[in-house]
Amino acid sequence: MTSDNQTIVTATPAVTATPAPTATATVATVTAKPTATPKPTSSGSTSTSTDDGRISKGASGSSVRKMQKRLSELGYPVGKVDGVFGDNTLVAVHLFQFAIGYTQRSYASSAMLDKLYGKNAPAYDRFMALEAGDKGEPVKILQQMLFDLGYLGKDEKEIDGSYGKRTTAAVKAFQTDWKLEPITGEADKATMEKLCELADLLAAGKPVVKPSGTPTTAPTPTEVPEVTPPTPEEPEDPEKPEDPEKPENPENPENPENPEKPENPENPENPENPDPEKPENPENPEKPEDPEDPATSSDL
Repeated sequence: MTSDNQTIVTATPAVTATPAPTATATVATVTAKPTATPKPTSSGSTSTSTDDGRISKGASGSSVRKMQKRLSELGYPVGKVDGVFGDNTLVAVHLFQFAIGYTQRSYASSAMLDKLYGKNAPAYDRFMALEAGDKGEPVKILQQMLFDLGYLGKDEKEIDGSYGKRTTAAVKAFQTDWKLEPITGEADKATMEKLCELADLLAAGKPVVKPSGTPTTAPTPTEVPEVTPPTPEEPEDPEKPEDPEKPENPENPENPENPEKPENPENPENPENPDPEKPENPENPEKPEDPEDPATSSDL
């Protein structure tokens, strides 16, 4: 009996020895893993790039400085290498993106940076040819030069970075004035070289004069000499000296060149009576007045 009771007693502790709740404690430690992945906080610790490696405008730091230095080495107008992604740096980035065929963005993607630091990175070509349909920063630079030279209207809204009909017409007018053939309206290398040359003169404060053979400026200088020469000759007529050999009026008796001709050639001594032998009263030249004339006495 005692042995049976002992076996019953030993069976009951076997049930209490199963520590099932302790297994749940190990599961609780697994739930603490999300706190060990602070990805947003690690990306926010730097202001030079995002988590995908791009560098956006407004960023600053060593990554920006490195990018600026490389762009400057390739000739792009990055401005000052100061480690700040500003407007000048954005222009340089846009020009590089256009050169490699990328869409113009306000940031430098990691793919762009790979090409920038590669051995075959294209250098900046200021005279790169452009044509209708092109868009981007190079077209803006072309339009700005045309605008400054007076070929693209008077509204800066025309500088939109899109090579359209108005830009084509402006390029044609420029090529016509400067005799840059063929006149196609497409900004080839020769056209770009001439535009940049004139733009540099304007930037230096020097005037730019269009060729004299252009239709817009040719009439102005040619009409002036045709009108001005007659004006100084007009006052010469009243100041013309008299001819001393030719009298002004040959019938004038006061003419000193004809002193022998008297005023009355028939009777120079009596100009009032041309005939000196004929009396003034031919009817009765010797009849004196009669004091006893009845007509006169009756009047008395």
